[in-house]
Amino acid sequence: MRIPIALSIALCASEIRADPPSWLDRVVVADLTRRAAQRAHLDDDAPVALATRARAAAWVPRLSGRVARGFGASSTQYLLPDSDRVATSDSLAFEVRVTFDLGRAVFAPQEIDLLRLRAQQATQRRALDSAVIERLARLEALRLAGPISADDPRGVERLRLLAELEQLTGASLGRSRGREE
Repeated sequence: MRIPIALSIALCASEIRADPPSWLDRVVVADLTRRAAQRAHLDDDAPVALATRARAAAWVPRLSGRVARGFGASSTQYLLPDSDRVATSDSLAFEVRVTFDLGRAVFAPQEIDLLRLRAQQATQRRALDSAVIERLARLEALRLAGPISADDPRGVERLRLLAELEQLTGASLGRSRGREE
């Protein structure tokens, strides 16, 4: 009697398959939204780095120079009985300035534009995240609806959704998830 039970367990074990991981799994959603943001260049640290550079620019000296010639030039002529003498004086002035804009070390005027850019990026990032999650939710609904046959229109929708996600994220989803649906 033990042999048929072992045989039935072996036969059942070959037919048992684990469900593929959900498209809405937290790790999958986080990975794909991160990839989509990187592909769209919506990294959160770019405006912060630009603001830091704008503040650091306050410590970079601005050097200016000026040269002036003939500044207060005068000419004098001496008439003497035995010779004529002419004396001219000319001046040459050099001016060099080194200035720092230390007010920018506290607040750079470009920061307002950078904050506006950061707000725009946050809005674009939320819209991109929503687009990715919406497509993942639709893929999960198709997966839960059951197997898709070759002539089922859901297969075309599934392929379209996968192609859109691959375009948004730059990742090949069919191979990266290791699933054959």
